[in-house]
Amino acid sequence: MEILIILFSIFILLGFLYLLIRIFHIHLWFKARQAGLKVSLTELFGMNMRGVNAKNVMLPAIMLHKNGIQVDTGNFDVEGAARMDDLEYLDKLAEQEEQRKLEAEEKGSVDLSDLEAHALAGGDPRKVALNMIADKKAGRKVSFRRSAEIDLPKTSKPTKLRRA
Repeated sequence: MEILIILFSIFILLGFLYLLIRIFHIHLWFKARQAGLKVSLTELFGMNMRGVNAKNVMLPAIMLHKNGIQVDTGNFDVEGAARMDDLEYLDKLAEQEEQRKLEAEEKGSVDLSDLEAHALAGGDPRKVALNMIADKKAGRKVSFRRSAEIDLPKTSKPTKLRRA
């Protein structure tokens, strides 16, 4: 009977470790922390839930941070989450977010959510990060928007439909 309890406990522990690694991407969280990038497990879980490969977003973010380009991570506002039905609050929040993005663009930083959005749009965050790093090393103004425009195709090719 004791052996069954021990085996069951080991099974539960292995399942928990699997969840930490697979769903919460604990290994990426450790890499980010080692590099000095403060990212939360909830952000990594959110990427997973939105269908984004967290590795494709986090590794370029770590690369940017190591090369001296500031990567802003989202800070979840607990008070604000309770006020999501207040339209005036949402308008104010949208204005603040737009202002924050403009300030980030001016100082040459990138937001983690921008890298994630770029990945969702079909772009390669790694190429964007490499472009930004090359701009910084060449002494040019670092711009996420410009680097993202270089990576994404200008026009989408129409898909051909086959008739059955």
